[in-house]
Amino acid sequence: IVMDPRDGAIRAMASKPTFDLNFFSKEFKPEKEYKRLFNSPEKPLFNRALNAYDPGSVWKIVTALAGLESGKFPRETMLDTKPCITYGSQCFREHNDLGFGIIGYEDALRVSSNTFFYQVGYGVGVDEIHKVSRKLGFNSLSGVEISDKLGINRVTMSKYLNKFAAEGTITQKNIGNLNLWFVDEDIEQLNFPDDYFLVQEKFLSHVNDCNERHVNNLIKNCINSKAKMDKIITEIIIPTIPHIQKLFDDGKIGKSEEQLMIGIISNSLQMITYHAGHSDSGKNIIILSADSESILSSESAAAAFRSQNWNVFSIGDISSSIDVLFDLELRKLLSKTWKSKDGVMIVLVFSQTEEGLKFISDSFYSVKEKSENNLFIVLSGKTGKKVKIKGDLSASKLEDILQWSNTKYENS
Repeated sequence: IVMDPRDGAIRAMASKPTFDLNFFSKEFKPEKEYKRLFNSPEKPLFNRALNAYDPGSVWKIVTALAGLESGKFPRETMLDTKPCITYGSQCFREHNDLGFGIIGYEDALRVSSNTFFYQVGYGVGVDEIHKVSRKLGFNSLSGVEISDKLGINRVTMSKYLNKFAAEGTITQKNIGNLNLWFVDEDIEQLNFPDDYFLVQEKFLSHVNDCNERHVNNLIKNCINSKAKMDKIITEIIIPTIPHIQKLFDDGKIGKSEEQLMIGIISNSLQMITYHAGHSDSGKNIIILSADSESILSSESAAAAFRSQNWNVFSIGDISSSIDVLFDLELRKLLSKTWKSKDGVMIVLVFSQTEEGLKFISDSFYSVKEKSENNLFIVLSGKTGKKVKIKGDLSASKLEDILQWSNTKYENS
């Protein structure tokens, strides 16, 4: 079969051995010719192009790769190719009925030895052969098949597939002029809101194992299963943050391992941010942390607000900038990010200390103008009764901060 890889069109097709089609147009069909055609051991009437046909010796390439990749049959392997090899009660014969003696891969492929590859296939097992066959693209859909199933043209389908490949949802492989796409084994459909608890346990386990690939695939599954972005953050990611801090405080992990886990969580938040929609010019928020311990909390809040179409200005850790000139810097920042003063502007501060919250709160109110009725400050962190800290809202849960902020915008 000659097929055009661009659209799957069949350009030419043939089956061998052939026969004379004129035989069937004859009114009288000689018995000798009839028997020769229908009883021929070469089966010329069997159309090898159109009918189901075992892959035969082509599969020996897959078996050879399975033997090499498994390490059970390395490159220097030599095997005795006997006339017949028995498995169970079945005799599997060599095609020349004699065998080829003791040979290696090169000669086995050259003479297409059956018994050599019977031994390799039996030795590595079906699971290893299946794994290698998937790598080569077997049991996968090509762009032609996918577009046919979905009823859209292949060019459009390819654009979508390339987008999914860029996002990491699927993997693309090129075999000659043919493109094949594979869904990652970790990709699965989830059911929300029922699966939030289950996914949170998996997320925590993968972070503990420092397995970034599994963490990323889990977040992809959540997004592809239409979970709410802010819920992924509040129900799955945020509960993991204090667990990492506790592991470090208890001496169960070192600083480098803690930083690795923080980086994995930070990357998962970036994946959610990537899927955020367009921001509303009236919904503005500056998010900052007064210490390094609060960075993940501020990053989580930034991703959650972006998922709800807020225009987010994420400053990160400003502990090194806390000085007598901070109030001036804050005023400049507000002037630059909220020029039109449309809608609302919220300054959200995260801190593990009361001192950090109080310093930024005092700076905020020293620069807030009386006319700025839609400018607010929200404090999230450790606040006690001893130190009085002024703020429009003090809350530890991100869900409460999101709800309060959206209400302020709706009432503006």
